[in-house]
Amino acid sequence: GCQHDHGGDMVGVLRDALNASGRVNVTEGSQQALADADKVLVLLSEGALQAECLDDIVKALEQDRAHSTDRIVMVCRTASEGWVFGSANPEVAAAPASVQQALNGHEAMTYRAPNEGGGSRHEFPALLRHLLGRLVPSSGAAAGAPATRAAPIETVQTVRQQLETVRQAHQQELEAVRQAHQQALGAVQHALMQGDTEKANRLLSASNI
Repeated sequence: GCQHDHGGDMVGVLRDALNASGRVNVTEGSQQALADADKVLVLLSEGALQAECLDDIVKALEQDRAHSTDRIVMVCRTASEGWVFGSANPEVAAAPASVQQALNGHEAMTYRAPNEGGGSRHEFPALLRHLLGRLVPSSGAAAGAPATRAAPIETVQTVRQQLETVRQAHQQELEAVRQAHQQALGAVQHALMQGDTEKANRLLSASNI
């Protein structure tokens, strides 16, 4: 796994949590481990598609094509944490076609850091359960047996998720405009009730109602 730039903390946290679950055996940094892995966990963040990280992803995809399988499971940083999709991201734009196709063809889970005692403390355990569900399907090995070996590589997000992030941000902006409009209209109505038409006109001009 690549632990430089902004992905190292995510790699370490997920590796330790997955190994502690007893359901998977996570290994890193070995070409033999990459070839033998039942699943390949790709952690997407700034720097994920560079140097050795990119080489490992390409090799995993080549191995999957050769064996007609798909071992890729993705976890990504959020856009606010520095990762963006599409041609606007120079790492994605410069990546081989096979890697770009993999990013578009796999739905990544959004990484949530542990936050014990905080308001979002439930998010990391939920992510871990979901991730284990993908790495170790319920129809897999016998209960209690480590069924999967996962090889973490590094960190990013899918185009679908990026578009969803943009859509949510746009909705938030529209809601903020709507609330500001309502507040301004309330102020105008209050001024009119007080008989202060001059103030009402000034408010109308300032707020473009």
